[in-house]
Amino acid sequence: MNTHWEDLQNQIDIIKKKSLYRKCVETSGIDFCSNDYLGLASNDELKEEFIKNARLHTTGSTASRLVKGYRKEMTTFEQNFSEFVGTEASLIVSTGYVANMGLIDTIADSQTIIFTDRLNHASILDGIRISGGIKKYYHHLDMDHLEFLLESISLEPNYSKKKKIIVSETLFSMDGDSPDLKRLMKIKRRFDCTLILDEAHALGVFGDSGRGMCFEQLESEEIKNIEYRIYTLGKSLGLEGGIISTSMIGREFLVNRMRAFIYSTAPMPIISATASKSLQMLKMANRERTH
Repeated sequence: MNTHWEDLQNQIDIIKKKSLYRKCVETSGIDFCSNDYLGLASNDELKEEFIKNARLHTTGSTASRLVKGYRKEMTTFEQNFSEFVGTEASLIVSTGYVANMGLIDTIADSQTIIFTDRLNHASILDGIRISGGIKKYYHHLDMDHLEFLLESISLEPNYSKKKKIIVSETLFSMDGDSPDLKRLMKIKRRFDCTLILDEAHALGVFGDSGRGMCFEQLESEEIKNIEYRIYTLGKSLGLEGGIISTSMIGREFLVNRMRAFIYSTAPMPIISATASKSLQMLKMANRERTH
């Protein structure tokens, strides 16, 4: 065994000693652990729609969306989804992980101060890391601490020249808790921050017709002042993929500058073709939401 594999084996042994070892296992029985909140991933009607679309499209998109990977069904779903969550535009990408990481990497740089909840998802933290932005953790759900950090930063020289981003999930999956979004909006306005909210776990479950936690806590006019909202197709919608919902300008900028979008093969055409049906079913899933 060469030194590289020896080093990796040593690290694996350390992981095992810490009881942090991971492995992929096939599961069976009643589902208490997946993110298929509404059961759409196994819904017969949605599976039939998926099979029907499989006959109409290529298996793969074959290229980046800017080359030959584009299909009109992608735009149709983006428009339907934007109307559903009340934004001007949306952009579908390969995963929710790519949505968070690619977005933050695109809109932040080394002069950007990013305030992130201590328990935010790894995709958010990786986006901050690769962007080169200045990371500032605030205590989980602690709006007082967030405000204190912003006040402290405001006393520094050249404060006005730095961009400021606040990013939080709206429903933290491991604890099931949520931030006070009304308070968060007040802080955002007071300190002139860009706000990113990840609605991945709230979509389909909270808010009118499953629109998410923003619609549970905020008024429509408040929601319009959120620059970016992140969603996923891989949870309540029963498919796979990520969605960035924003303004028309925001979408245009991402299409032109987001490396994770520009240089990635577009999602399979069958996903977008089926997603509009899935969204329609999600809207009507009141019984499943209650359950």
